[in-house]
Amino acid sequence: MAELTWRGKCRPAHPADVQLQTVDVVGNGGWHNRLIQGDRAHVLAGLLPEFAGAVDLIYLDPPFATGGKFSTTAANGTTPQLAYYDVWADEDAYLQWFYETLLLAHGLLADTGSIYVHLAHHIGHYARAVLDEVFGRDCFQNEIIWSYRTGGASRRRFARKHDNIFFYTKSPDHWTFCPQKERSHMMYRYGFRKSDFHTDAETGQQYTLVYARDVWEIPSVGSATAERVGYPTQKPERLLERVLRASSKEGDLVLDCFIGSGTTAVVAQKLGRRWIAADASPIAIETTRKRLLTAVPDVSFTTQTTHT
Repeated sequence: MAELTWRGKCRPAHPADVQLQTVDVVGNGGWHNRLIQGDRAHVLAGLLPEFAGAVDLIYLDPPFATGGKFSTTAANGTTPQLAYYDVWADEDAYLQWFYETLLLAHGLLADTGSIYVHLAHHIGHYARAVLDEVFGRDCFQNEIIWSYRTGGASRRRFARKHDNIFFYTKSPDHWTFCPQKERSHMMYRYGFRKSDFHTDAETGQQYTLVYARDVWEIPSVGSATAERVGYPTQKPERLLERVLRASSKEGDLVLDCFIGSGTTAVVAQKLGRRWIAADASPIAIETTRKRLLTAVPDVSFTTQTTHT
């Protein structure tokens, strides 16, 4: 395989004595889920002494190199506040940042673990090449297309209405995977009974359940969606539910170091997964905390602690 190169490429040395400030911990039996505020490199390096090779599933929804600045009213409901910057000097700077993130993630992932990296059309092709270098081309499993319908389209090209999610595993031979099923609707209504036919109560359409494809048609979080919290780039719970159900089991450890609106933590909590969630943005941390308190019955936080 050809080696990739870009200006400033290097394998960084991370200090072994990183201290992490855990904002909150959520009780879950003998385990405590952790909500951590900090930059992804600081957090991932700080987790390595305790969790090297111990994380079963990593979901990354990093900045997409859009060149934008994203604001939100999620924390206070009124005044827009800066959620995060997605501005880079150039693509080389972004690729080095992304490369460093993947190296640390690879060290944390269990031998049977999986990583899903969520990106967009303008940077995904570069990112996949970096993923191949860090994880190996033989550990690539799927390029998942998340297809959605939102407003806005150009008259100069086809509407860009999908994201790319790259699914890699730590091992090329063994990993956790629980096949998911989805509806396959029939074009016509058949007049005979068959045990694996179902009928949609609202539309009357017949369908069967088939193994999920790598194109996921899941609605985005619209303005009228009940789970919407007003955080930019919020991902729907159905999307994360499919990822977690497919590549983790109850009690497995899930990590997201770009927690944003908190979807991964909320879904992991609901599905009985252990989780570690982090973000550099204090707005993201506060949004996640509030969302957990609202969306998950009986969730409780303890006081702030320091983890070394």
